[in-house]
Amino acid sequence: MGLPGDPKLLGRYPHQLSGGQQQRVALARISAGDPSVLVVDEPTTGLDAVARNRVLGQVGELVARRGASLLFVTHDLPAAGLVADRLVVLRGGTVMEEGPLAGVMAVPAARTPAN
Repeated sequence: MGLPGDPKLLGRYPHQLSGGQQQRVALARISAGDPSVLVVDEPTTGLDAVARNRVLGQVGELVARRGASLLFVTHDLPAAGLVADRLVVLRGGTVMEEGPLAGVMAVPAARTPAN
């Protein structure tokens, strides 16, 4: 998952890892059993742009390499755009729109209701 090859990493406590390292450790744990479906919920929350892109790149590589499916739960649509080919937009638990990523992102049907 792109973690440093430094053996000292294994002796570190979670609070001694960066946010990106913590996310990659979590991804390594969930992928260790060779699942056919990965479900990730907000895997990039709290990460800076560089760490976010690195984690998402690794998720994409993992899914492609294993031929797995990915259910990516996020409020960050640009992040979803980096790993998804289909998008489902929910509001209050109701599906507002669904379709290929490019179509939903280009012409979003769901609008925020006026206050």
